[in-house]
Amino acid sequence: MTSLYQVIEFITSGPSPLTIESVQNVSDEYAAILTSNVAGLEDDQQQRRLFIEQFGKGCWREHKFLMAWESGLLTSGYLTRWRIMARK
Repeated sequence: MTSLYQVIEFITSGPSPLTIESVQNVSDEYAAILTSNVAGLEDDQQQRRLFIEQFGKGCWREHKFLMAWESGLLTSGYLTRWRIMARK
């Protein structure tokens, strides 16, 4: 596990430090995207068929489960996703 503070410290120090432009918590946005993707894999017959043909039914189930799990972790606050904009 890495904290936001540790990432920012790493980015802004060392021989080629970057300047942080902005830091944004995008957890809710990403959770919504994951939830939508899970729904697409379940409800969209063509998307489901293409995924299963390419990767197999077991992978389809695993992929849906992992996206739903990550979305739940983000929504509940156990996981946080950040967007960090930096420049040299």
